[in-house]
Amino acid sequence: MVDNTTGKITDNAVVPVHSTVTSRTIMHLRGKYIKRQLTQLESHGMINSTVRKIILDAMNDFTRELEKELGIV
Repeated sequence: MVDNTTGKITDNAVVPVHSTVTSRTIMHLRGKYIKRQLTQLESHGMINSTVRKIILDAMNDFTRELEKELGIV
């Protein structure tokens, strides 16, 4: 994030959370953008089911961490 007063990049960003962000919203968005692309890659032979599973497992871990950071769980 860029500090508007100094123009410097900071890693201590405070992100406002909209009250309607839910675990369901996060899961829907994750599925919408990740699963579709993985299916296309797999159907074109660019990845196999093992790689797909590894990526989905990592995204599930990311989703859980995001929910924790947002205070949803």
